[in-house]
Amino acid sequence: MGSKAKKRVVLPTRPAPPTVEQILEDVRGAPAEDPVFTALAREDPLSPSGRAEDAEAQREQLYFQSRIYVAMNQRLQQAGAQLEQKRADLQQAGKELERDISQARSPQEEWCSRSCVLLPLLAFKPSSGLPDEMAQRVCLNERQHSVRRGQKQGSFRTSSLPGSAPLLPEK
Repeated sequence: MGSKAKKRVVLPTRPAPPTVEQILEDVRGAPAEDPVFTALAREDPLSPSGRAEDAEAQREQLYFQSRIYVAMNQRLQQAGAQLEQKRADLQQAGKELERDISQARSPQEEWCSRSCVLLPLLAFKPSSGLPDEMAQRVCLNERQHSVRRGQKQGSFRTSSLPGSAPLLPEK
């Protein structure tokens, strides 16, 4: 079976686009009733008094838009101030909550305000010989606090801090 070969149709070359002078000459030579000009024209051209009314309406609309803008800007500034106040209130409530939580966790412990570090330490139970993990609060101001059991806070050793000696709870 033979294959049918399709012949390619050769298209004529594309004409060159008109120059600017040719376009301007064509537009100037067109009559005023040309559909290009009449299709884009308004249905009812405004009279001079209609244009004045249109300008007045446009001014009124612009005035009302500017009043709305100023009112919205004022509301936005008030909302920003309220948001800032609420943020400050939340920060204060957070600080109070942290203080209350720390007091509820260990009311008998005395805590330094800024320089305490919680360090875990391994102690041996004399009865079983197995290590018991405890946590010790060490003050960086050379002041030490009581030991808290059950806190797991990494694997630091109190001996790594200069001047800190571990305190074991008395039994």
